Amino acid sequence: MLDLAPPPPENVAPPAEAKEASDPPDEATAATDAVTRRLEDRVVADAFVRAVDDMGVVADRIDVADDPGLDTQRMQESILARLDQMIEAAERQEASSSSSSSGGGSSGSSSNQDSA
Repeated sequence: MLDLAPPPPENVAPPAEAKEASDPPDEATAATDAVTRRLEDRVVADAFVRAVDDMGVVADRIDVADDPGLDTQRMQESILARLDQMIEAAERQEASSSSSSSGGGSSGSSSNQDSA
């Protein structure tokens, strides 16, 4: 019988197990963290663009169509909820990155909040 399977590509990366064994854990963790941050940033950016687009739709509904009705109000509430989620996510990310980069960074910001 003939084997019709194509030969494996020449520039295939080694299996993950082999790579992890040769890389120190810190480098692998740092690389994973960097990729995760980029993906999270992309998701946030996409959500922000959608929110801005929806704000334009709401503005048109109010200005052009003179429709401040219930559907428009629900769209506004949805936009605000998404923006709140993005703000909370950014605050969590900032808190986790400042706590991992230096131990003293978060205490300064909490003292500023207490004085406000």
